[in-house]
Amino acid sequence: MIFLIGVFLILIISLFLVMKNLKRMWGKLITLGIILLVFYLGMLFLEVNRVYSLKKPLFVFSSQSYQYNDYSKVVYKGFGYKVEVKMIEKQKIISSELYLLKKKIAVSAGFVTKI
Repeated sequence: MIFLIGVFLILIISLFLVMKNLKRMWGKLITLGIILLVFYLGMLFLEVNRVYSLKKPLFVFSSQSYQYNDYSKVVYKGFGYKVEVKMIEKQKIISSELYLLKKKIAVSAGFVTKI
């Protein structure tokens, strides 16, 4: 009987210590999640600004190029978003679109003049 009470006390003490450390761990995980969210939103903010200023994206890891008769399109894929850039000859960007989770959130188009 004393043995079972001792085991029960050891289990209660270990549960208390685990819960105490678990609170610290959850705090660290929440802090890490908030930091990652702030970095992601900052990265997305920079990409939206680059779309509006007709520049190529910075934080992408793959791209695919498509050729058409009078322009070319490059699709850049980032972390949860993609940027479609349309260019004419000499790599001049004429339009840029940013999609986040398959929804268009930023669009910019420039003027094309032919001489």
